[in-house]
Amino acid sequence: MGADELLAPAAGQQALTVEQLTAGAKDPIVVVDFLQLSAAPQLAEVLASRSDGHPVYRIDPVTDLAGDDGYHALDGLAAGYADACVGTGLSDRELMVTGYCSAAALSLLLAARLAKVANVSSVLVQPTWPDARSIAADFGSFRADLSVGDHLRPDGMADADALPDLEASPHLILEQMRGVLRHDLQAMAEARGLHPAGRAVADLLARYLAWLGFGLSSRDALRRPWPGELRPRLLLGATAEPFIPWLDPGSYQVVRLEVPEQELLADAAFADSVLTDQRASDGGAA
Repeated sequence: MGADELLAPAAGQQALTVEQLTAGAKDPIVVVDFLQLSAAPQLAEVLASRSDGHPVYRIDPVTDLAGDDGYHALDGLAAGYADACVGTGLSDRELMVTGYCSAAALSLLLAARLAKVANVSSVLVQPTWPDARSIAADFGSFRADLSVGDHLRPDGMADADALPDLEASPHLILEQMRGVLRHDLQAMAEARGLHPAGRAVADLLARYLAWLGFGLSSRDALRRPWPGELRPRLLLGATAEPFIPWLDPGSYQVVRLEVPEQELLADAAFADSVLTDQRASDGGAA
């Protein structure tokens, strides 16, 4: 079936998109993850293929933010996505919100907001929690991908000095990263015979900045107290350490599959492990 998109514009930013992947008469599942240009399995697609009558919806904040310009607090993003879910009736039934990898913080905030108006369960799949080190690593990885490590910034600063102070204003951090990455992208484009002001270069810069901005907003949200009573279920691979910065160990359920983390989404038991709560609400599994 064609995907439907549910839009909720928030003040000062472009519409936030909740994309319907599958239809069904059972309780809905909202998946927060990221579209990837690779053949690797994606959480939303895996669950959609095994949904057994549960409608599956995907939220991809990085794609939404790539059409925007600037930093947006994670609380505001959660509020916008929650409004989209409520306004389209997704909160009228028992609802599962599940997040993958570094989407964990947004999925938890979204679930906590929806829990005020609906019966909500939360599942985090292999969660990671952005911090200064991971944001710096992502910034460096983007630069390395462009193969411009020996280039100078427009202001003449050497590559080693290109990383902004990550304790500065997030708006300033993103603006400084924008200058560095724009310069790198233009150098890469010219080296490959591409137009440095072309659409492909602009789209890639927007995607880079959206990812980095989302990481900054997730890091900043984790510095504030946990706003709700909701306790998620963690689904982990064989060796991952269970950890939620907001919550004490032992205050949430941990489910472990004995497979390597990189093979978790492809494991035959994975989808059933995620969908346990929703199928129990139906009165049994398929």
